[in-house]
Amino acid sequence: MPIINQTEIETHRAGWADVARQHGWYTEPFHVIVWLDEQTGEVLDSVSHRGLDRDVIAYADPEDYED
Repeated sequence: MPIINQTEIETHRAGWADVARQHGWYTEPFHVIVWLDEQTGEVLDSVSHRGLDRDVIAYADPEDYED
C-alpha cells in the first residue's frame, strides 16, 4: 500500500473548505473524500459535502481519471 501524502490531502481539504465557506455549509471538523492512485498514493480527485462526518480515503486506478 502506498504512503498517503497528508500534505496533499490537506491542500484538497483547504480548497473544499473555501467552497463550503462561500456557500454556507462549512463546519468543523471539516471532512473530505479523496481518491488516491493505488500505485503512488497521489491524490487523483476529491470532494466534500454537507453532513460528511469523517474523512474517506479510497484507492482508485489512475486510468479512470485520464482524459
